Amino acid sequence: MTVWKKITLALLFIIIFHAGVSCKKSDSESESYYPLKEGLNWTYQVSSGETIDDSDENAILTISNLEKKYLKLEKVTPQQITYKGKSDLKFIIQNEEGIFEFGKQLYGMGMPEINDPKLFYLKTPVQIGGSWKEIHATQCLPEKMMVPVTVTIESMDETVTVPAGTYQNCLKLIKKGQFTKNLGEFLGVSNVAVEKAEWYVKGVGLIKSEILERSNQVMYGNRLIVQELKAFRG
Repeated sequence: MTVWKKITLALLFIIIFHAGVSCKKSDSESESYYPLKEGLNWTYQVSSGETIDDSDENAILTISNLEKKYLKLEKVTPQQITYKGKSDLKFIIQNEEGIFEFGKQLYGMGMPEINDPKLFYLKTPVQIGGSWKEIHATQCLPEKMMVPVTVTIESMDETVTVPAGTYQNCLKLIKKGQFTKNLGEFLGVSNVAVEKAEWYVKGVGLIKSEILERSNQVMYGNRLIVQELKAFRG
């Protein structure tokens, strides 16, 4: 083997090695903001933007990471979400693309439903300015609507205070989108705008979210939901 061939092979090895390290770093970076370890548990306080009594059980949402399993040949982390006496399951995958919801089994569903397209929580590379598109299902309005939104990583050094404490170096996601629907001759056209902010902390995950859904229809109005971390157990 000539000297030049040896040098070429060495350079090729270095490029492949660093590419692999880079991918692994991206994978772990996205997961660190959304931990998937079995047994982790989050408790959130949910409000309509107003102060509520901590003793109100209806205002408490819990999320628990369950044992990993296979769904449609994909290894997933099931998350159990319990709110107002009902439990849903979401199936989360972390790979080189980021963290996304692969499927779900909502309360009353007999079988899991696979998401198409994927619903990303965080997409690599995790950096300021990172952006992607998704569909947001309205949560506040009387009628559920599917609104296309743009998701952007706006900041990675936010300081946020929630009932669980004060967190620094939070990653902030912003989601914005609009949707128009004709509600018929009597109600006319409804213009719906969605604005959502989410804050994540390495090693903890989501600590706060604010969803504002606005409509020009009086029957819909403007509605705000705030979700804040009360406790986190590893």
